[in-house]
Amino acid sequence: MDCLTDERAEDRSDISTVETSTLNSTNLSIFPNPFNGITTVTFNLPLDQSVDIKVFNMDGKLVEQLVQPTTIQQAGSHQVTFNGTTLPNGVYFVSFITGDHQETKRVVLVK
Repeated sequence: MDCLTDERAEDRSDISTVETSTLNSTNLSIFPNPFNGITTVTFNLPLDQSVDIKVFNMDGKLVEQLVQPTTIQQAGSHQVTFNGTTLPNGVYFVSFITGDHQETKRVVLVK
C-alpha cells in the first residue's frame, strides 16, 4: 500500500511540473523572419502581467521599444508590429521580459 501512495505522489509532482511549465509558456514567435521592413511579434500570456519588449541592434543599442513595461497586459494572445523600414539591413534582437520569464530572439532585416 505504501508503494501505491508513493507512486501517486510522484504522479502529482509530474502534473504540477506540466502546469508550471504551461504557466511560464509565452510561445513567443516573430513572423516573417527574415523580414522586409515590417514583422509581427506574437506572444501569449497565461496571466495578466507587465510585458517589456525591446529591439536592439548588433551593437546592443536600443532601436525600438515595442511594449512599455508600465502597462499591464491581459492574459491571452497578443501581437505587436515591428516597423524596421527606417533601419539598415542587418541582425536585430527582440528582447521579451515578463514576470520571471526572459527570452531573446534574433531577427534579420533584409530590404
